[in-house]
Amino acid sequence: MIALTIKDIKKFMNLLFASDNLDACFLEEATIRTFADFSIDGRFNPSFFGDEADAVEKTELIRWKMVRPSCLSLIRGHNTPLYMKFVFHYDVDTLPELPGRDNVKALLFMVQFRAGELTITTGSSQKTFSLDKDADHYWDDFLREKIISLGISFDE
Repeated sequence: MIALTIKDIKKFMNLLFASDNLDACFLEEATIRTFADFSIDGRFNPSFFGDEADAVEKTELIRWKMVRPSCLSLIRGHNTPLYMKFVFHYDVDTLPELPGRDNVKALLFMVQFRAGELTITTGSSQKTFSLDKDADHYWDDFLREKIISLGISFDE
C-alpha cells in the first residue's frame, strides 16, 4: 500500500472528471460534501433498466463512466467542495501479468480530497489469506507509473 499526495490538484481533478482515463474503473463508493453531503453506493442495480437491462453490462459495481457526469454536476460551480472521497476498483482482468492474479479479489485505489489536499491510497483484497505481497507491489508500481504517464506529479 502506498499513499501519494498529488501536487497539481486542478490537473488531477480535470483528469478525474473531464476525461475518460478512469472510465473503465469500477466505483465502489463516493462521498461529495458541498452545500450538502452526497453519497453514492456503487453497487449496480440492473432492475433500474427494466426491459433494457440486457443491453447493459452487468457487473457487481458500476463503472466510473456511468456516474462521472453526475459527480461533475455536484462539484461544478465557484466553490471548492469541502470534502470528496472516491473508492475505485481497477479491472483485474486488464492486468494479465499480475502476480498471483488467481488470488486477487480486487485492486483498489482511494482518491480523497480534504482540507485542500488530494491523496491517492492503494490497496488490494485477496480471496484467501497469503503472505505473498508480489501482487500488492505490482499494483503499487503499476498505479504509480500510470499516474506519472498521465503527467501528474506527486509526493510519496
